[in-house]
Amino acid sequence: MIVFVRRFVAAVALVALGTAPAFAQTAPQTPPPVVPPAPIATPASAPVAAPAGFAAIDGSVVDASTGLGIPEVTVTVLGPGHETTTTDGGGKFHFVGLKPGILRLEIRKPGYQTSNTDEFAAVPDSSASLTLSLSRAETNKELRTIGRTSVRASQSLQKASVVYKAASASAIEAEGNYRVGDYLRTLPSVSGDGGTETAGAGDDLYLDIRGIGALETITLYDGHPIGYGHKRGVNLGYNFDLSPTFALRDVQLTYGSGGSDLVGVSAIGGIIDMHTIEPTQDLHASLTQGYGTYANLISSFNATGPLSKNLGFAVAGGVNSREGYYRHAHFIQPIDAQDPSAPVGSPDYQSGVYQTDSTYVNRGGLVKFKYAFGNPTKQGHVTVHDLFQTSWADRTGNSDIDYQDFPFELAKGNNLLANYVPDGTCPSGTFAQTALNGNPAYVPCQTPQQYARFNTGGAGAGPAWSEFVVQDYGLKIDSPVGKTNLTLDTYTNNYAQTYDRTFQLPYMKTPGDNPNWENPRVSSTGGTLASELPGKNNDVGIGYAYYNFAYLYPNGSPAGRVILNSPIVHETAALFHDTYHPENGKTTIFLNGALKNSTITHTTYFDPRLAVVYSATRQDVLRIAAGKTTSQPYAVFVSTPFSPAGTGSLQGTVICGIVNPIGSGGNPNLIPETGADTEFSYGHRFSSDSQVQFTAYNTNINNKIFQSTVPLSAFSAGYVAGVDLPAYAAVYKNNGCLGDPLAGLGVGVQTNVGHVIARGLDISGRVRFTKRLFFDYDYSTESVFVRSLPDEILKNNVLLIPNAQFPTVPIHKYQVAADYNFRGGLDLRLTRYYVGDNNAKNSPAYTYSNFQIGSPLGHNGSFNLAIDNVFSQRADIRGQYGLGLPAALNRFGNDFTPLTGQSSTELFALPYRTATLTYTYRLK
Repeated sequence: MIVFVRRFVAAVALVALGTAPAFAQTAPQTPPPVVPPAPIATPASAPVAAPAGFAAIDGSVVDASTGLGIPEVTVTVLGPGHETTTTDGGGKFHFVGLKPGILRLEIRKPGYQTSNTDEFAAVPDSSASLTLSLSRAETNKELRTIGRTSVRASQSLQKASVVYKAASASAIEAEGNYRVGDYLRTLPSVSGDGGTETAGAGDDLYLDIRGIGALETITLYDGHPIGYGHKRGVNLGYNFDLSPTFALRDVQLTYGSGGSDLVGVSAIGGIIDMHTIEPTQDLHASLTQGYGTYANLISSFNATGPLSKNLGFAVAGGVNSREGYYRHAHFIQPIDAQDPSAPVGSPDYQSGVYQTDSTYVNRGGLVKFKYAFGNPTKQGHVTVHDLFQTSWADRTGNSDIDYQDFPFELAKGNNLLANYVPDGTCPSGTFAQTALNGNPAYVPCQTPQQYARFNTGGAGAGPAWSEFVVQDYGLKIDSPVGKTNLTLDTYTNNYAQTYDRTFQLPYMKTPGDNPNWENPRVSSTGGTLASELPGKNNDVGIGYAYYNFAYLYPNGSPAGRVILNSPIVHETAALFHDTYHPENGKTTIFLNGALKNSTITHTTYFDPRLAVVYSATRQDVLRIAAGKTTSQPYAVFVSTPFSPAGTGSLQGTVICGIVNPIGSGGNPNLIPETGADTEFSYGHRFSSDSQVQFTAYNTNINNKIFQSTVPLSAFSAGYVAGVDLPAYAAVYKNNGCLGDPLAGLGVGVQTNVGHVIARGLDISGRVRFTKRLFFDYDYSTESVFVRSLPDEILKNNVLLIPNAQFPTVPIHKYQVAADYNFRGGLDLRLTRYYVGDNNAKNSPAYTYSNFQIGSPLGHNGSFNLAIDNVFSQRADIRGQYGLGLPAALNRFGNDFTPLTGQSSTELFALPYRTATLTYTYRLK
């Protein structure tokens, strides 16, 4: 009787909503068998309590970047039963009469990334309140691996409190990109540093966010820092040449200080986090095979699913190989020849001819297992994974395809003639030339025009190859403990680069006498322990993080293998956050902070952030945020021992009145950079998924680190122990400089001296014209400059001009994409990109376009065609010396010689038109 009364009360409630179960209409004298009522399908229906013995869900779906509710989202229950409903105009949805147990929801809407939620418990006679988020997708194509979203309101809403962009790995691959870096470099407010924005498929790629620098941009795999403070030559930070997509679910980019929560990782510029695929309760598998121009081959697979009731798996692997633009090509590289003026075929000429290839191979693989433990209503998990990523490139046809054009070589020839002191051996209008080994050149007296003809051509460095490797292993345990959720996330990873130039050219006297190789690496081990107490209106969390970094910098030279400085450092952080999200309120408040300690500079600091998100209406949302972030210098900036340059380095170079370097090293007096940023955003939804978001930011960076020459008096006596300082002082005095010689001598180090300001505006959104046609757009301005700098800094960095835009950071970037989806699933997308002046290619402002076609093929198959640079705009694989836009110089720049002076730059173009066709077979 009690059961019947409970069911009768539930039936009355359902009748009021027009969805009464059958037994309430016939009113039998005896209760029928218990059957769960149908889910409420009317999107605008009010939440209803769970019927006796069953569960209910009261939820909402929001846009990850704006926090606005999304209407017309299909929400499907995965678990005991497959019930479906859609969200109303405010993004709300409701389910009643659900079988209790461990459930997941699938949320799907065209134009958004289809996602599964975390697992959660549906408890009998209760209602679960969920807030879910969806990220906009750049195509309507079905994803190869379903995405993931949290069921916790604090985590789902968190993204709306930061400047945030995300893309699934499948969407990146649909554009023909199999390196994450190739996608990231197209985004507004993301820049490549000078010299890495080449057209080579397998060239180095270093990125920074908001133009502030590589030090202020941190890269993560599944929340684990990797390659932090890695050093190779002059490049620091993570090399996105190594960023294959095959094992990834998505990549998320967080701008500014918003990247820190309960993970202990934050950055002034921003964070790039690459997430690997996750195990699922249902079996999903796919196999992709592709082929493209320039012998571009793609093979990949991935599968997720259950091995047993409690054990799930995820496995993925893939390879992308490209022979590239040069295949076993042989042509003169004059810069490597003993004598480019020698007859073709002679040994001195042929020493500059060697095989050039653009072979590039990109691989990625993942194995992950997830074990569920506990009872059905309080379930925990143990997750282990092994991630392996590699890339291999023949450097002769990737990074080394530099080119010396005739105008550049003619300018050099004219300079040689102007500085030539006649000694009677060469007639007027010519100058003497010798071979690299010191013997007279085959044409001993050359005019500038002859010199240019002989030396025009490639500027490689001889046979060379590189290999980059990432290995990341992790153990994660999450479990409910009382009313809290406890998470332990531990990891260890290795990041290594190998540059092998064993046969580097040119040789000086005999073949093989000029080798060089580098093998820098960094190993990181650490983890986080976090406890979160979720509430109806408030989520509170505390945590602790520990990160240890061990560096090794071996390189090779004719003298043999050398181990440079190899420091071991660590950072710790005490963490907290508090998210206030009233269930029916319009305001959400995010507060988080981190008390950090680092052995890099032996400093302790506190980084807080506050964000307020106000949903004024169903269509309007405002965000105001402010935060402080501290970036430690790279360990190599601090701990590298002093390396003297030798007294000969001062001969003829001493300048009286300034500090002259006698060597270089680390600066033990460095302190962290600090950045304080403020952000304001306004988002508006017009209808369906048509929306716009305006974001403005201002960041002040104090103690910005720049290269400088610091007086010897700033260092302890032990810093230059064993160095013959009187010998350097004598050279200084012999150049006619008065005063204390040691006051005019110093060390080239990194030092804290700058106050940098970064400001910008980003306007992004979508315009849906019809159900099948929409436009995506993203426009940004990016202004970054330094207020003032001491003369010592400006003399060492002639490209830095106070109150002027930083070099190679374009102020304007935009992209506009038109996407049309035909009946039957055929999808066409054309994207146009614009990059303004002052870019890393040293080029005038330029545009280019990419085109995509995707369509189902058969019951479980689909194909995708991606054409990059479809109109072949500004296509050239070579980096052309001296032909880039001249760089502006500060008042200490004194060489304005066209093409070859301090203001000369190397011009980089865009890759040639490439087409890639792939076929994917899915098993669901």
